[in-house]
Amino acid sequence: MRQVLAALLLTISTLHSSAAQAAWISATINRIQLGSDGRLIVFINGTHQCGSDRLDFYPTSAPPIKMVLAALLIYETKRESVQFHVDSCSGTYGLFSIIESSIKY
Repeated sequence: MRQVLAALLLTISTLHSSAAQAAWISATINRIQLGSDGRLIVFINGTHQCGSDRLDFYPTSAPPIKMVLAALLIYETKRESVQFHVDSCSGTYGLFSIIESSIKY
C-alpha cells in the first residue's frame, strides 16, 4: 500500500511540475525529424525551459501532423522564428501542440 501511495504521489508531483513549465517560446528550427513511430521531432537553435533543444509534437486534435510538418518546413526554409507552446516536459524534451508565426509571403 505504501508503495502504491508513493508512486501515486510521485506521478502527481511530476504532472504538477510539468504543467507549471508550460510557456510560449520563440526559436528558429535547426532540423526536423520523423520518429520511427511517426512522431514529429523538432530541434531548435537554443534550449527551452525543459533543458534541451528537442521538441516533440503531440497532436491533441486538429491540425493533422502533415499540416504542422508542412508549416514547420516553410519556417525552417525561410529561417523564420516560430512560436512554440511548450505544454509540458517529458524529461528534457518539450512537448508542444500549438505553433504560431508571422511569415510574410
